[in-house]
Amino acid sequence: MTFFELESADIKSLNDGDLRELVARLVEAELVQHGIPTSCVTWGGAQEAADGGLDVSVKSANGVSSTSFVPRERTGYQVKKHLMGKTACFKEMRGEDTPKAIIAELASQSGAYIIVSGYDDCSDKMLSERLEGMKNAVFPLTNKEQLHLDFYGRDRLCTWLRRHPSVALWTRSRLGKPLTGWRPYERWAATPPDQNDDFLIDDHPCVIDTSDSSKEPQPILAGIQLVRTRLETPGSIVRITGLSGVGKTRFAQALFETKIGDAALPHSEAIYADLGENLTPTASELVTYLIANDIAAYLVLDNCPPDVHRTLQQQVAANQAKLRLLTLEYDISDDKPEETRVIHLEPSSEATVSVLLQRRFPSLGRVNADRVAEFAGGNARISQGSTSLRRLASSSGPCACSTSLISSPSSQACMSTNWLLIPRAVSSSDKRHAPAKPGRWLVLALTGSVWSSAMTTRFPLRNDQSMLLTLPAPRSAYAQVPAGKPAASIDSALIGLSTR
Repeated sequence: MTFFELESADIKSLNDGDLRELVARLVEAELVQHGIPTSCVTWGGAQEAADGGLDVSVKSANGVSSTSFVPRERTGYQVKKHLMGKTACFKEMRGEDTPKAIIAELASQSGAYIIVSGYDDCSDKMLSERLEGMKNAVFPLTNKEQLHLDFYGRDRLCTWLRRHPSVALWTRSRLGKPLTGWRPYERWAATPPDQNDDFLIDDHPCVIDTSDSSKEPQPILAGIQLVRTRLETPGSIVRITGLSGVGKTRFAQALFETKIGDAALPHSEAIYADLGENLTPTASELVTYLIANDIAAYLVLDNCPPDVHRTLQQQVAANQAKLRLLTLEYDISDDKPEETRVIHLEPSSEATVSVLLQRRFPSLGRVNADRVAEFAGGNARISQGSTSLRRLASSSGPCACSTSLISSPSSQACMSTNWLLIPRAVSSSDKRHAPAKPGRWLVLALTGSVWSSAMTTRFPLRNDQSMLLTLPAPRSAYAQVPAGKPAASIDSALIGLSTR
């Protein structure tokens, strides 16, 4: 299978910043393959700066192999986009009349110095010439024999990329050549690109380790640390379950964020896909590829059904793979797949959802955000969907919004208002509210800019809590409520709201 592979011409198309980041990601991924923490790696600075520094630096990488692309515990990389011939290599490593201080430092530590060129595609002769120029540059050093020198052209970068599919995915995304459905570490959750995506943390207990006999909910940060610890082991498998909208995807994304808790998972080795989309290759094909090539990637599969999880779990377990598998799905059954740690997420606190709403919709205000969060029962997606419809109602006028008639059986009087029907988040332990069975809904009335009233009733749920009702007419659907209560006419424009 060659679906990850890139040509040397692709490397040449990367800009300066992307080329430097590519090398940094490859170094991090290489260390992960050897079980070495990525905290050993630092990188940054302007590519063309003649400051004598290193573009990518590795320190104290205990356990690296001399045959790897990170050959010494102390290794420095100088990354250049342009042509680097023999003379250019010599000049890059020299100060006034002697080798640069950083070169001497690496030699004193028995380290390695590597020049990386995004332009050169070297034959054996070309490589020998460049190495000769590098050796000439360090000739004055008395300990020059302790320094390992090497030169990576774009041909060797392509070879390196084949070892790390997650980095190849990132490179493809930078080049505008993504694989269908497969993504590197990035914003996996549906946060708009122009909005703050910082993870919100509080002490509300919402994470349940189903293997724990107590089933006692833990705060979100403790849950993140629990999953990180579990996924440290090669071949480990974790499944995250919970109702749609409780934040499973954002939770998975947070596992790789260094600003959240301790010992974040290495984002350079993360591969993500939503199994609700068309994927090329398929999830099974990718797992087969990763296992066959002994790749220690972190594979995150969203909307992964139980049967697919079992198939992939069997593939991983049967081959003693280095691969770590993390699956996410709306799954509240009591069935626990073999060799899998199942972590269940409950809705967030109403306070957290209110903060999220105010971040996404600043004009909403705290009072309205608190009210919507309360109605949504801590379910972020329901609250955001209802807020979006509220904004539509406030800005588009009665022709485009959900303007309906509310009639009372005891009176002929009617009033015009904006109504919204949303499913309320329910506990997975309440079997009466399980999918495809009667569930709880909220009918909210919007008067002006304030949620003015609400009533609770029951409706059948369909399609895993999605807001998809069969309409008797194209313009409206009538909600059946207990006798003595008003009937709400819900405009069909609202039916597009989904909690998935």
